[in-house]
Amino acid sequence: ASRERGLIADAANELRTPLDAMRVNVEALKARTSDPGQRELMANLLRSNDRAARLVGQLRQLMRSDEMPLDALPATLAFDALVRDRIPLVEALARARGIALEFASEVPEPVPVHGERESLISMVSNLVENAIKYSPDGGAVTVRVGRESSDAVLRVTDQGPGIPPALRERVFDRFFRNPDQTQSGSGLGLAIVRSVLEKHGGRIELSDGEGGRGLRATVWLPLSAG
Repeated sequence: ASRERGLIADAANELRTPLDAMRVNVEALKARTSDPGQRELMANLLRSNDRAARLVGQLRQLMRSDEMPLDALPATLAFDALVRDRIPLVEALARARGIALEFASEVPEPVPVHGERESLISMVSNLVENAIKYSPDGGAVTVRVGRESSDAVLRVTDQGPGIPPALRERVFDRFFRNPDQTQSGSGLGLAIVRSVLEKHGGRIELSDGEGGRGLRATVWLPLSAG
């Protein structure tokens, strides 16, 4: 298993360079032509390049979270600040679709967790980006951070098609996608989320969104004592 992970990680790293080179060259060609047909063709190539680059990025995230030792949680982090800092980085995705993206902390005090910063950022980013991706144009995504007993809690709620209860465990399997889903994707986002949470002693639950519409992902992470 570790050899397989190493091969996947090496392949993902090797793919970054040709994908970056392809993007640079296509962008240069697109800038040099005014032919509408050629520009549209190159725009399609760039969109395909974006999808491939995202898949490579997700594979690298997944391999990094898999390889993280269970005792490699080096720092106490303000989870509320970490989530809040991600919101401006994904607002452009929401704005492009007219989606209202709202963040709020439900408690006045900080929400400390003990964890590895980059993997927690990957977990949060995948949940929020998924919510934006599957929400309808003009919809809303809400992101809430709070506390419950000895846990930090993150809730990400969208107004998309949701996930049938029978599939809410299967969607955490690597490369599994809801057969009724029309959006493109790799089926790795939620696998990354669960892998990160397993290493941090956390858990996730999927449920219906507000009024039975959409999807709510609720994450629990142990609060840090100091």
